[in-house]
Amino acid sequence: MQTLGYLKRTLGHGLLYKKCQKADRGPDGKLAFCRDSNTLEVHSDASFGPGGERSHQGLLAVWAGGA
Repeated sequence: MQTLGYLKRTLGHGLLYKKCQKADRGPDGKLAFCRDSNTLEVHSDASFGPGGERSHQGLLAVWAGGA
């Protein structure tokens, strides 16, 4: 239900795809590979709930510059 609420609140948001630049190696220029439309980047993070709290996890996938 939270996902549907988020989508309802962000109807004006969208993805912007543009031509990739050969020299695009991230904001700091430190990526080991150039980002392009054929590269899928996946980033993850997790918190295992120390002290009995609930665990959380997240995943972000970026393809052709859009998350």
